[in-house]
Amino acid sequence: MILYHPTARATDILADGFRDRVSYELVTRSGRTITLTGVPLIDQPIVKAGRDLLMVDLPEAIHMGDYEVVEEDSPPGRRREWLVPADLLNQVGRVTLWTDSDRPR
Repeated sequence: MILYHPTARATDILADGFRDRVSYELVTRSGRTITLTGVPLIDQPIVKAGRDLLMVDLPEAIHMGDYEVVEEDSPPGRRREWLVPADLLNQVGRVTLWTDSDRPR
């Protein structure tokens, strides 16, 4: 499975690996705050100005459902998102830099 990580730190990540970061803080209906950490990954290659795009190839044996962020009432066909522990990505992920040759024609 190939997922994507837009970043301004591609050189650092390729040299030293991913690091967990706080990605979301959610407030539950009861008012409790839950902090989610990990490395955000998406299922579509989105290139943003000033950012590189890393492709993360993960083995099919990884159960990605454990890491998917699912928002209530999200529209069908919306891009999918995951928060994956940096240790897992650094151990089993194969990370490469997206280049123009990776763009669909």
